[in-house]
Amino acid sequence: MRLVCLIGLCFGLALAQVAPRPVPPPRPPEEPRTPQTVTLEVQVWRQGQPAAGLRVLLWRLGPGGRQLPAGMGAALRLTDSEGRARWNGLEPGHWGVQLRDPQSGLLLSVPLTADFMAAPLVVGPYRIQLGLTPP
Repeated sequence: MRLVCLIGLCFGLALAQVAPRPVPPPRPPEEPRTPQTVTLEVQVWRQGQPAAGLRVLLWRLGPGGRQLPAGMGAALRLTDSEGRARWNGLEPGHWGVQLRDPQSGLLLSVPLTADFMAAPLVVGPYRIQLGLTPP
């Protein structure tokens, strides 16, 4: 019986002598990831001509699609001579735009969703194109 115990002990010690796994070298620190941003461009035509001087307000949408207060991400732009307003460096999230023409009284609010960005919006004499592009 002692012989069986001695053989079992030797066998167990032999198995325990398996070479240890090498410790991997430490990884270099990762560079901080910058959030991916996009550029939003709104272009407006009135009766086929670029509509300059229109007010375009960009705002962040909160939970449930509700507009957050103006101090939490709203930004106002006027369309230029080509009818364009642009915002660079927007973070991912839910956004909406509001277009206002003080001359005619047009007021249009649109969430930035694939439905509204797929094709130009046509409202009366206005044609509005929304576009998101990488910076």
